[in-house]
Amino acid sequence: MNKKKILIVNNNLAIGGIQKALVNLLQALSNDYDFTLYLFYNNGPLKSQSPENVKIIEASFPLKFLGMSHRESKKYGFFRYLESFFLRAFTKLIGRKHPINYVIKKAEAIKDHYDAAISFMQNPADKNFYGGCNEFVLRKVNADKKITFLHCDYSLYGGNNKNNNEILKKFDKICFVSNSCKDIFINCVKGLVDKTCVVKNFNNIQRINELANIDTVKYDDNFINFLFVGRLSPEKGLLRLINALFKIKQLNYKFRLHVVGGGNIHLYKDFVISKDMECDIIFWGEQSNPYRFMKKADLLIVSSYHEAAPMVINEAEILQLPILSTNTVSAKEMLDGKAAIICENSEEGLFEAIKDYFEHDLKEKLKIKAKNIIYSNEEAYRQFANVLG
Repeated sequence: MNKKKILIVNNNLAIGGIQKALVNLLQALSNDYDFTLYLFYNNGPLKSQSPENVKIIEASFPLKFLGMSHRESKKYGFFRYLESFFLRAFTKLIGRKHPINYVIKKAEAIKDHYDAAISFMQNPADKNFYGGCNEFVLRKVNADKKITFLHCDYSLYGGNNKNNNEILKKFDKICFVSNSCKDIFINCVKGLVDKTCVVKNFNNIQRINELANIDTVKYDDNFINFLFVGRLSPEKGLLRLINALFKIKQLNYKFRLHVVGGGNIHLYKDFVISKDMECDIIFWGEQSNPYRFMKKADLLIVSSYHEAAPMVINEAEILQLPILSTNTVSAKEMLDGKAAIICENSEEGLFEAIKDYFEHDLKEKLKIKAKNIIYSNEEAYRQFANVLG
């Protein structure tokens, strides 16, 4: 029996939730389907994790710009750097529609025919020179079925606009990483309910457990060791978490917050210094293996303003790590009945939940409950197969 030929389009394989979800999907399904991965820029730390039996095609300029930062374009020479500058500047000035159309028009069409073509990354807000996977799949790929994935809360992430909505209408299927995300989209964009479906994120359970046991971080048991894992960007809510912990410190509770993730780390370090909390909050930077930090931590804190279905929640479940999450769109769907606390989506909500954690001595109770959680990819397998038909 011939395997179905599937083309998946993404920007790159940098460290990020979408890229990690993509690599996990390929690892889980590469023996069942004939995958080709089309990357705008074939680069990033996750590149080494793509299965060997997945063919990779890299775009040429100017489409390649959509997979790299402006700084990265500099290594391709002055004129490429200048071209990147103008494309980004025009996007800031007039919006992304015409700059994206320009780079898609210049791109070479894929000659092979596929059973399905998947755009794995949603388009961003209008003034961001980013995305383009949707446009490329629609205009440059020959496939029986065209599918797009949305890894976001469509009401809050910034890309809910007329241009993006018109593009989405052209796909055969629109996939979401949770039922909650799907429901939000249906309320935002009318008339597309019949095209929507759910394909939950895959996780490489064996690899996560193996990596967690390599150089596992051992924490000081004299403290409650909280863990934050994610990029250091405003929507992740780290500043309000630090504020909440500052109030907790005034109550004389002993804790450490371990922050694993890259971004503008100096901004957060300066904020911590202003709070006189250098001994309480430890920054580890971007880590290729965050699981060694998760293995022995006491509580993962997801302090985001908005999320879709954060993969770090599934990873914590696999490693039997209890979770505290703000009430984002999929929080209850993912965490109800599990070893978790869901708090109001605010700084005060975080403070009250952490205070309750100490006052009610929840550390051992949640850890015992976490040991009874058994994570599986079975539902995701079934959902992906159903989308392909």
